[in-house]
Amino acid sequence: MKNAFGSILSKVFISVSAVIILSVMLSANVHAHEFTLNPRDETLAPLVRNIDESAWETYPCPWTRPRFVFTGWERVGDNLFAQWRAAERISYEVTFKVRNGSWNNGSKNDIGKTLSRWEDEDLALVLGDGDIPPVGNNPDNGYSAGSWDTDPADYTVAGNHSIGANRTFTYTYSGSGPAPRTRPRDDDDDDEDAPAPAPKPVNPNAVTGMSFVGNQTGNCKIGPQVQGAAAQLAFRMNTPAGWKEAFSFNMTVNDKADYSLKKGILSFRIPSQYLKAGRKFAVPGIDKNGIVKLFADADLKADTITINLDIEGYAFDLIYFD
Repeated sequence: MKNAFGSILSKVFISVSAVIILSVMLSANVHAHEFTLNPRDETLAPLVRNIDESAWETYPCPWTRPRFVFTGWERVGDNLFAQWRAAERISYEVTFKVRNGSWNNGSKNDIGKTLSRWEDEDLALVLGDGDIPPVGNNPDNGYSAGSWDTDPADYTVAGNHSIGANRTFTYTYSGSGPAPRTRPRDDDDDDEDAPAPAPKPVNPNAVTGMSFVGNQTGNCKIGPQVQGAAAQLAFRMNTPAGWKEAFSFNMTVNDKADYSLKKGILSFRIPSQYLKAGRKFAVPGIDKNGIVKLFADADLKADTITINLDIEGYAFDLIYFD
């Protein structure tokens, strides 16, 4: 009895297993459909494939065509026709720049390189060993060998990266540039960036060669004098654009500062620290009522100034223009 019962169970198990396997096979193929794939290229042969009815649109193309890109399928009944478009040329511009110096050949110009491939090519774009310009031997004054912002060697065959977009590589020499100039400026110096030395304070005794001819011909003296705040403001507001102050001054006649005594022709030698080729001089004067008048140089000599004072003045300024 036990053997008979075991035999019956075995037959039942085998029958159930066969049903399950058959059910799985039928289920796996219930959506499959036989399609004929057409390449639309007489050099390629059609293929027959079983493809899920719901997935034919995304079925991968089994062929490749040089200079063409597969774009999808067109279905006509049980036929799938491959769709193609012409491949495009993909190009990227690579630019090399140098800062604070030049390439080893002496040029400072940017260097350009174009890398390109066809769209259908599975090709990584990289630089050739000869594409990277030699650099590092020609720094500008005050600089030394530097480095690349991104090493272009990493984008060669031996590197780990490829070019997938326009890219710029910049080599910058290290340093802070030439030291600032400290020597005095010469008249013939063409370097406009070097600051001119500041004028030294004027010694009253340095104002020489003075003469004064007017309604008072006594002992005339002239010397620098710091004017009050009101006079300084008046001079600043009335100094023409581009003119600069050398120094303010006053004068006495017979040790008197009477305004009326200052009318006449005044002439004096300009201190040497203010002399410069092509420089022009003038004198603004303030009268006793606070009115400013500008007096031009009448003798037009390089080292002296002559003005015709026709005001009752109490403060004067020597100004210059380059």
